[in-house]
Amino acid sequence: MGEEWRTAFEYRPRLIGRCMDIIQPEMAHTGVTEFMKIGRMAEAFHCRTIPHASIGIGIFQAASLHASVALQNCDGHEYQHSIFDRNLRFVQGDMACRDGFYQLPSGPGLGVEPSEGVWRHARCHEPA
Repeated sequence: MGEEWRTAFEYRPRLIGRCMDIIQPEMAHTGVTEFMKIGRMAEAFHCRTIPHASIGIGIFQAASLHASVALQNCDGHEYQHSIFDRNLRFVQGDMACRDGFYQLPSGPGLGVEPSEGVWRHARCHEPA
């Protein structure tokens, strides 16, 4: 649960009610700070965190992967080929998923940077 929720305040009553075993925060909805707050709150309630496959242009995915490894109660990360594989064309870096395991991007900052493809994609979606 939780891929559409944006703040710890949306998770809290459900964690208190013990109605979840796994939460799936979405980095593109929460941002890094709130994502970590949510993950640590879930840990306090013995609830696993398996982040949602991040939407966006690959940058949110890189942020989600990096933040996930800092959570003790996170033993996986959702993978959707239709999201992850498509978004790799929008970033430069070594982020990958092979044989069921993610490879964290190793470049500076989040480990990836926008590719030329992202700018072409953005121009195609400009309002007329």
